Amino acid sequence: MSDANLAVTYSLIYAFLKQQSQTKAADAVKKAARNIIVLKDDLKLEGSFLDEIVKQWKESHANDSSSDSDCVYLCR
Repeated sequence: MSDANLAVTYSLIYAFLKQQSQTKAADAVKKAARNIIVLKDDLKLEGSFLDEIVKQWKESHANDSSSDSDCVYLCR
């Protein structure tokens, strides 16, 4: 994964955790990401939030032939 994509991923996860009041987990992500991106406490994302991206992904894969298609990527 390129550093740019990794930075966006960290940003989405960090913003999601902050939105959910999961401050300890958000701080852990912030610490893990510090070599890639500086995540600021007042981070404002433009575009979709992580939960919306996951919802869209699930909807786009709803017609997959596998009944456990969510676990292919999310349960490993």
